[in-house]
Amino acid sequence: MKATTIKELGKGIKNGESSIELTIDLKNKVFKFKKKTQILGPVAWATAIASIATAIGLYLSAPVTTAATAPVGGVGGAISFTGGTVFAAGAITILGVSTTTFAIGLGIAAGGVGAITILYKDYDIVEKHGSYYLEKK
Repeated sequence: MKATTIKELGKGIKNGESSIELTIDLKNKVFKFKKKTQILGPVAWATAIASIATAIGLYLSAPVTTAATAPVGGVGGAISFTGGTVFAAGAITILGVSTTTFAIGLGIAAGGVGAITILYKDYDIVEKHGSYYLEKK
């Protein structure tokens, strides 16, 4: 499958796709996420994933709202909706704002934090003929 958005990437990971073709933009985001998370020790990873899980959980459990009161800003809206840096502070401190925003967006797209853990543990980025893929290990 080919993922052109975080939503499509989340769906692919959630469905257990063995190979997901990435756009350059997604490849850059995934590469940055993988690079930052691969150097983390277990305590730092646990802290980051716990704060991301809290932000995702609060976003997903929010009641359906009208367009007038819905958070704006796409994935970035998830961070501001859940209290800005309050709930994502651990992850932002460890991973940075852009990587944390990507992780929260992926978790929201896939319906939970499990997709982030699967990306962290079960996929590698592979280049084939000038295209980039997430391949299951």
